[in-house]
Amino acid sequence: MLPSAARTQESSTKFDGRWWMTLNSEQRSAFLAGESDCYAYDVRGHRYPRDLGAAEHERVTSYYRTHPSQLDHGVLPIFRIVFRRDPHSADHGGENFPENHGVFDGEYWWQLGDKGRPYFIRGYLACQANYNRLRVTRPVAFYVQGLDRWYGYDRGMKDTGRNDKIAAVLMRNVRSDIRLDAHQP
Repeated sequence: MLPSAARTQESSTKFDGRWWMTLNSEQRSAFLAGESDCYAYDVRGHRYPRDLGAAEHERVTSYYRTHPSQLDHGVLPIFRIVFRRDPHSADHGGENFPENHGVFDGEYWWQLGDKGRPYFIRGYLACQANYNRLRVTRPVAFYVQGLDRWYGYDRGMKDTGRNDKIAAVLMRNVRSDIRLDAHQP
């Protein structure tokens, strides 16, 4: 069971349309992928389209451009609008994987790149805060460093061969912090 409260160390960041519009393509893709990982596998919402690259995050950007009055609205509810399923369509999008968290593993972490990794974590934690009321006390950089160490990414390309799901490694770190914080005066 996760603790209840929807706040992070970076709670001053408001993940709304104005924030979204400041991101570059790599950051948008990574945030969307992290949120998608949480939403599809932890929240059990529908899966997003197969490719969460530029074409998909451009749909979100386009929505904000054509609905400027929505810029102050959070990106997560806008994702629900932009990526809602068409009940009349035979293709409901999203790949099905036999294991939890699909492609979001150590190999994916390596492919994200230095600028994408923090945004994947932000997207994942924003979803957890919104739907599961997760509260984390550490900055995103702390979790990125922990995942980098786990997967052996030290800019020296020393791969540990670990390929655990990003969410599993991240949530172990988050739960460890919660226990540590509970014992501090």
